[in-house]
Amino acid sequence: LYPGETGLLVLDVDLDKLTSPLKNEPSRSGEIYPHIYGMLNADAVVRERALKVDAGGGHFVED
Repeated sequence: LYPGETGLLVLDVDLDKLTSPLKNEPSRSGEIYPHIYGMLNADAVVRERALKVDAGGGHFVED
């Protein structure tokens, strides 16, 4: 991600409520990631969590 960057969120999305097209695509590193083509409608977001930053600048999520 963006080492040391603060204010980032992880959003859990209900795909049944998503109104824009979703495609799983390879990243530059070859990993597959979901890409929403269009707006993310707010009612599809079922949970949001802050990404925390550790002492080394890495990110983690507390559940």
